Amino acid sequence: MLEALPGETLFSLCSRHHRMWGFSASEFTCEALFGGRRAGVHHDLPNSLSRFEMLTRGAYGPAADLALDRTVLKFYAPFLTPSDIASAVTSMSSPSVSGLKFRLGLLTSRFRAHHPLKACEECMAKDAHDHGWVPWRLVHQFPGVWTCVFHGAPLLECSVKANGVERFMWQLPSRQSLALRPAAGYAAREARSRLARLIHELVQAGQSAEWLRAGAVQTTLRSRMCEQGWITPNGHLRLAPASRGFAAHLAALSDLPDLAGLNVSEELAYAWIGRMARPLRSGAHPLRQLLLIDWLFQSVDDFVHTHTRASHAELGSAPREARKPCSYEDVSKQSRKAQAIKHLRSGGSARSVAAALGIDVGTAMAWGAEAGIVPTRRPKSLVPQVRQALIRDLSSGHSKGEAALQHGVSIQIITRLLRTEPGLRSAWQQAVFKTVQRAHRDSWLGAAANHPGISNKLLRAINPAGFAWLYRHDREWLNLHAPQRAVDIARRSPVRWDERDMELSAAVRRATLQLQSHDRTKPVKLWEIVQLLPELRAKMSVVRRLPLTAQAIEEAIGRAFRRRTNELPG
Repeated sequence: MLEALPGETLFSLCSRHHRMWGFSASEFTCEALFGGRRAGVHHDLPNSLSRFEMLTRGAYGPAADLALDRTVLKFYAPFLTPSDIASAVTSMSSPSVSGLKFRLGLLTSRFRAHHPLKACEECMAKDAHDHGWVPWRLVHQFPGVWTCVFHGAPLLECSVKANGVERFMWQLPSRQSLALRPAAGYAAREARSRLARLIHELVQAGQSAEWLRAGAVQTTLRSRMCEQGWITPNGHLRLAPASRGFAAHLAALSDLPDLAGLNVSEELAYAWIGRMARPLRSGAHPLRQLLLIDWLFQSVDDFVHTHTRASHAELGSAPREARKPCSYEDVSKQSRKAQAIKHLRSGGSARSVAAALGIDVGTAMAWGAEAGIVPTRRPKSLVPQVRQALIRDLSSGHSKGEAALQHGVSIQIITRLLRTEPGLRSAWQQAVFKTVQRAHRDSWLGAAANHPGISNKLLRAINPAGFAWLYRHDREWLNLHAPQRAVDIARRSPVRWDERDMELSAAVRRATLQLQSHDRTKPVKLWEIVQLLPELRAKMSVVRRLPLTAQAIEEAIGRAFRRRTNELPG
């Protein structure tokens, strides 16, 4: 067995065994190393690692270490929870990795999920001299890395495997199968180099599992944006100035292959930063966060320092001198709230607690009510009989105005009662919700009954407020009571197929001319066109909607082709 080279991918190690053994077909190597004819052949997230561990007698370590140290899972691991990492390792240890890329958020990210093989010419020469082999280095395979972090040279992209060509074959880097994806201009090259170094150093840092989880990174990013003055005193993002700066940063990376599926613009930057105001969903592609980190921080050390400080503050354990004041003071507020509840539980009055902590008496009473502590009252206008009647009416769903008018008190007294009476605010909100829900349901059903056979669209126009409320708060009921359409009208596709057809057919013709420019006697093959235009593969299933593209393909290959994907490689 060959010795694994430093920083080498598992796919590279297996490809070297295939070359050394001299097998005529890749399936023989798959059988020998993974116990299946096509097992383990994925270059990014391979399957059957448990079988590999067993058949190699653990010579290269356990399956979990192989997944986390010699596959691109190493790039995603810092952004995943321990349970997500365990699930990914389990999939890669099993005979199938079906659904893994979807669970990692790759298929819906618009960053593409194919992980093209990449190599550096200078690294290839050095490895050939030092080891006698030219392996695939793992750091070069990370998404977003298109510059060698060791030599600063642009990476070469392999023309097979990721695009479906020879996808079940073992491959090693060779100049014949590698092509350059140059950056346009000095600024673009510098931006690529900076992003590559950031990704490499953050992944290598690997402080602990999920140390770059979405919520923690979001807190750090908001902290830096707060320092830049892009967060209001109420905690809202100032999107306009922030998006202009981020759009300028993305412009230097607009030719990055990972961003090819995105229209880099100020609108895109606005949308990305806007997501910072909402909890980031799990399964989001790490590149979204990495690009924001690259924009906001001067270096990896700058980010790590800020991230550590923000993480401690989130847990309430930051040193006092490390808690830099921002436009909102969530940590100090939570600390004072905890102290207030502690003193109220021990018998302190709301007035004494408020004086000690520098807060309003009403605030102290409200915090106590949230913890279920009934405050000591000294009623003036709100005598016990009126107070009990108010509690009864509010619990039944009466509005503040109705209750105040009926009992001759002010709105402020009603609000104070809701804040300081344990459980009353929750009961009142639920009762009000039920009342409003019943009114909107009756309104919707009444409009439908008055207009039998009406379409859902027209019913929405008749009762827009009712529809909006039900859509936001009672959607399941709304779906069950939506009017049924008598005739199923075909939806008009939002895709501009004519424009897409013209663009794709022109791209096919350019690819054909490029292939024919070489001195060749054999006709152009369909897989060769797909190799130059990876996006064409995804369109083959709908080629009936693209007649100009189909015509361009037929002219290129010199015959009519079967309009199915079974003519494509793999």
